[in-house]
Amino acid sequence: MKFREQEILEEIFASLQPQNCLEWGSGHSTLYFPKLLPPQAKWSAIETDEVWRKRIVDLNQSDRVNIYHVPWNNYPFSDAEKDGSYEDLKDYIDYPIKFAPFDFILIDGRARRACLKKAMDIVTEEGVIILHDANRKYYQAELPAWQHQALFTDFRRSAGGMWIGSKATPMAQLFDVSSHQQKWEKLQNSFAKILNL
Repeated sequence: MKFREQEILEEIFASLQPQNCLEWGSGHSTLYFPKLLPPQAKWSAIETDEVWRKRIVDLNQSDRVNIYHVPWNNYPFSDAEKDGSYEDLKDYIDYPIKFAPFDFILIDGRARRACLKKAMDIVTEEGVIILHDANRKYYQAELPAWQHQALFTDFRRSAGGMWIGSKATPMAQLFDVSSHQQKWEKLQNSFAKILNL
């Protein structure tokens, strides 16, 4: 996750003060973001790769973080993008239902389109969903048409970018949308100029 993406999340955590957080896919975010939460908040990460999960568990220093290994149901994955369909990762997608509802959900693992659909059912009305790597066009086709949302994309095609959505919370209450849009546009314009040299 790039620093400009991390900055947005930091602002959201400061505004939202979430208590029950979910992350599909574990990594640096699992180790860093829980430090920004209120003291009683919980962070649950769901991971398909047991070797990677053990590595993150070994690096984790917070007792508020739980990292669960839930392997895929079918492999190789059946979807065209090889990201995993609901049928391929049903257990992984459904696992967090037992800990719901969540007031913050970060989708940064496998089967992101299916996870996004599930997230809409298990997030609170005021809660926030983040879809990382929203630069990928096949993710954008699945984004919900919520009144409260923001999409940040840049020159990368296979990674980066993020979608932020909430059923009831306006984006302006969570972070400085216009300031971040300007940063992303400036970066995009700078990259375009470099390509034209």
